[in-house]
Amino acid sequence: MTLTTGKSRETLLALLEQVPPLPAIVLELLRSLEDENANIAQLARKIGLDPPLSARILRVVNSPFYGMQGQVSSLSEAVMVLGFSNVRSLALAASLSSRLKLRPAGGLDPAYLWEHSFCTALACRLLAPLAKVNAETAFTAGLLHDIGRIGLLVLDEKYVREIVGLRAGKALSASQAERQVLGFDHAQLGARLLERWRLPPAIVRAVERHHTPDLEPTEPLIDLVALANACAIALQRGALEQLLASNRPCNSVVRLGITRGQCEEALAPLPEQLKAIASMLQEI
Repeated sequence: MTLTTGKSRETLLALLEQVPPLPAIVLELLRSLEDENANIAQLARKIGLDPPLSARILRVVNSPFYGMQGQVSSLSEAVMVLGFSNVRSLALAASLSSRLKLRPAGGLDPAYLWEHSFCTALACRLLAPLAKVNAETAFTAGLLHDIGRIGLLVLDEKYVREIVGLRAGKALSASQAERQVLGFDHAQLGARLLERWRLPPAIVRAVERHHTPDLEPTEPLIDLVALANACAIALQRGALEQLLASNRPCNSVVRLGITRGQCEEALAPLPEQLKAIASMLQEI
């Protein structure tokens, strides 16, 4: 998946230069995902030094989703109750959704885009044990898998309008239309953005390949994000049961060694989890 023209490379670089920087603590949290020697206590203290971020995390922790309504009053308590991994995931989700404010463009609904990102992240976390993938890494990869589409809305709405307009006149997927307009697609844009943020390479590859998991070499995290993305799309269309009941082969499911029955059982909580997350997103 390489860029083939000088023009597309120039467009990509120009877009990346316009990306607003994420807070230092968020980048540190993202980079700590694969750092076995990360100082958890120090990272938790740094989150606490960002009052707005801490407040958003506590609001989520005390929501009905976690069943801790009004019981957690400090970030240190949140870490004790939920564990640092869950608090880190919440910090990433809260910061990204509040930092990257989106405007509607070309008929694309930002609320749907964020809901899809969270739905994919939740599906990744539910399926991670079956795929033998770290649940927090899976959640983060799912949350970031469409960061390229989010980036297009944040940076330049004209591209979104042109891409949506092209799709309206032809039977094209979003990725096909993006490549015609830009010379690359949102998966490639997202991967290059995550590289600039120096995120773990496994997450970068999963984001870049979430629409092309069958390309060699394959990896469990790539297959997991691709499967979770398909399930999230189906759920948002009200067709998750039909997808899980389908007999159509899915290479990602086969490679992960997950049966459709296991997949259906693992994803049973997904609709309720998404409903809870969606209500929290309105507050973040």
